[in-house]
Amino acid sequence: MSVDKIEDDIRLFKADFKQHPHEFLTSKWVLEKIPYIFNNDSETYIKTKLKLASMIHVDSCSIIFVGSASTGFSLSPMKNFRKFNAKSDIDIAIISHYYFDVAWHTLRNIDIYSLSHDAVSSIKAHRERYIYYGTIATDKILGLLPFGKEWLAAIESLKESPIFENRDINFRLYRDHESLREYHINNFKRNLSDSFGVKSEEIQLQ
Repeated sequence: MSVDKIEDDIRLFKADFKQHPHEFLTSKWVLEKIPYIFNNDSETYIKTKLKLASMIHVDSCSIIFVGSASTGFSLSPMKNFRKFNAKSDIDIAIISHYYFDVAWHTLRNIDIYSLSHDAVSSIKAHRERYIYYGTIATDKILGLLPFGKEWLAAIESLKESPIFENRDINFRLYRDHESLREYHINNFKRNLSDSFGVKSEEIQLQ
């Protein structure tokens, strides 16, 4: 996808934001699209998800690419719609009630005093905030989880594909689809609404 096409998509997103409620924006721009990095190649996208699903033992429908690798630009209010570039990570949402519960149990009971500062900070953030919203950001703690070794191997396998260009790949674990949807709706509602000066939840679909 060209830089001009990304610019067109950013303009379209901004127009959509002023016309549609958060649920629609989340579906169109995050949950129900072929990710930018697959360049509209739905077959490669499906095959990649099936391959990853077999490695981490979840259904392929429970794997959703998010972030700028999906949209072509960042939806973070701090990044001003920064385009996907050579330094961008690949963010992948994994939806699994089972793995979420395993991770939650581990983080609740782990002895944090022998861990690195980054790991301790991450675990405290999960205990105080992330887990309440049904999400676990694994980037700093994946190796501490019972399934971490297997998932880290899956990440290394994905990096070998030209699609991923040996980029950093981050898995974020969600308890269910509702948790993933609400995470992105909250971003639109609390962060991007302020950026645009528009309360899109007040706009009704025609």
